[in-house]
Amino acid sequence: MNGIPNLTETIQAIGDPTRIELLTVMIDNRYYTVTELSKRTLVSLSTTSCHLKKLSSIGWIDTYKRGKNVYYGLINNDIADIIELLMTISVPKKVNSYNQKIEYLELKNRALVILI
Repeated sequence: MNGIPNLTETIQAIGDPTRIELLTVMIDNRYYTVTELSKRTLVSLSTTSCHLKKLSSIGWIDTYKRGKNVYYGLINNDIADIIELLMTISVPKKVNSYNQKIEYLELKNRALVILI
C-alpha cells in the first residue's frame, strides 16, 4: 500500500444517498446493467451512470461487457460486509410503500443467509 487510507473519500462515497442505494442493491454479489440499477434505485439513467463511474474510480465496483450491455457489481465481498454492518447500526428510515417493505425484508433475509 502506498500512502495512508483516504477515509474522507470513503465516507463521501457511502455518504451519498444514491451511491449507498446502488451499493445496497449490489450486495447480493450479482451484476446489473445501468437500466436495472436505475429502476431499482428510482434514479435517472444518467445519474446512475455518474454514480457508478465514481464508485468505479475508487475501486469498489467491477464491470464487464457482454454484447451491448455493461454489467456492474461489487469488486469483492468486503464492501458488501461493510454495507451490511452499517445497516445493523443505522437508524431505520420510514417505509413508505409495500414494495419498499418487501425489498427490505428480502435484503434482510439475504444478509442473514450470507452471515450463516
